[in-house]
Amino acid sequence: MSMDKKKSAFTLAEVLITLGIIGVVAALTMPALIIKYEKKQAAVRLKKAYSELSQAVKFSELDNGSVDDWDYSLGAQIFFERYFKDYLKNVKQLKASQYKQLVDYKALNSVRVCAVGARFCENSSYGVMLANGTILYFTDSSSVIIVDVNGFKKPNMQGRDLFLLSVQPVYGVTPFGFGRVENQNEGFGNEYNRNKLMANNPYSTCNKTQYGNWCAALIMLDGWEIRDDYPW
Repeated sequence: MSMDKKKSAFTLAEVLITLGIIGVVAALTMPALIIKYEKKQAAVRLKKAYSELSQAVKFSELDNGSVDDWDYSLGAQIFFERYFKDYLKNVKQLKASQYKQLVDYKALNSVRVCAVGARFCENSSYGVMLANGTILYFTDSSSVIIVDVNGFKKPNMQGRDLFLLSVQPVYGVTPFGFGRVENQNEGFGNEYNRNKLMANNPYSTCNKTQYGNWCAALIMLDGWEIRDDYPW
């Protein structure tokens, strides 16, 4: 009996080799698993923010009339307080000191967005935080809403944890680039075309050579998923 036990026992060398193999496999697979998790979290949080904003618009319309007739010339804070404040649960206003962190935000092509005139870099933008830590920046430009799905945590990059939405007559809450836009290069029209959203031109596309303004539209088009060919 003792002889059988001796034959079946692992030597120290065998144990170390096995642990080494496990370590190598883990080192190869963990980065992919982490990226997959981050993608899932970003898509889920973006969808939740979109749903909360859409629901807030519906409730706001009961008190403030159709979204078609809202005053889109209002400043960011007044627009938020009039149309959203009472219809989003457990939100808190960001302190002025927290806005200093906006300078660290980057576009998908790694350009610092405040250096190229990003909307939430305006002094008049207004930020609030949802209960789950997602930050919403309301701007004075066409009622654009910037969504930071993980608050001030990194990477602070458009298309990764930072996404653009807008509020429009007729359509309500939409991904940035849909419907009415101020600049042709910022809009893709009223139809979602995956190739167009991911093209390397114009500058708003969800492409690593561009800013990534349309990445929310791409995630929405893909059923609130971030697919393998997404420019992560």
